[in-house]
Amino acid sequence: MTSDGNTNNRVPGAIAPDGGWGWIIVFASFMIHFIMDGITYSMGDVFLRPMMYNLNKTRGPVSTIFGILPAITQATGPIATIFTNRYGYRRVTIVGACLAAAGFLASYFWMNLWFYYFAIGIV
Repeated sequence: MTSDGNTNNRVPGAIAPDGGWGWIIVFASFMIHFIMDGITYSMGDVFLRPMMYNLNKTRGPVSTIFGILPAITQATGPIATIFTNRYGYRRVTIVGACLAAAGFLASYFWMNLWFYYFAIGIV
């Protein structure tokens, strides 16, 4: 702190360790969590009744789809950590996003409860 009380002075010659991209990375991380957690924790509220009707199943089997999804998401954390340490954040994030998109896209084409367990829950 300087004697005039101004704490916003830049340090001469200081360079941001992230190259100045820190807030972009924070925003991107926020959006990843916002979208993925939004999908994970709101799918049951939005799609439970329509899926029960279309699949002609009761609440239990259809709710299992939405229970598998967060369980797999949390259980694969250590595996994702290993891949991240080996291949880097960017590659793992891109591959993970592509896998998730492929699973949701595949679930659009087949209406089978067991395929939903695989496509939405596991993939």
